[in-house]
Amino acid sequence: MTVSKEAVVNEPLTLEAWIADDNVVSPGTRIQKAPVSVTWSLFRGPGPVKFAEPKPEVEKTEGARPPKANFLGKATTLVSFRDPGEYLLQITANDASGEGGGGFQCCWTTAFVRVAVKAEPTTGQ
Repeated sequence: MTVSKEAVVNEPLTLEAWIADDNVVSPGTRIQKAPVSVTWSLFRGPGPVKFAEPKPEVEKTEGARPPKANFLGKATTLVSFRDPGEYLLQITANDASGEGGGGFQCCWTTAFVRVAVKAEPTTGQ
């Protein structure tokens, strides 16, 4: 899944992610504070980006959940861009088994956010 947004150089852009999980873990998995975690990263772009929190906390929320989901949460962070251009940001959500699924081939989802970053507006005199 890819979402598109627009931003301006050096102006923080808010990124929100809504995460749902069945909250079922493999035997022997140590439960974390939240049953899911997320990580933001730069996948592609003409310059560096800075995330206020690359691994923001997932806060439990209430609301309609997808079928079989026992947990619904939201994670929010800010991202800033130094250079104008087209960026592709990646978010990876892991369940309680952690990054890499604890050795199992399971339990993570990846999505992308496309961001068109414009140059800072110039001030005329």
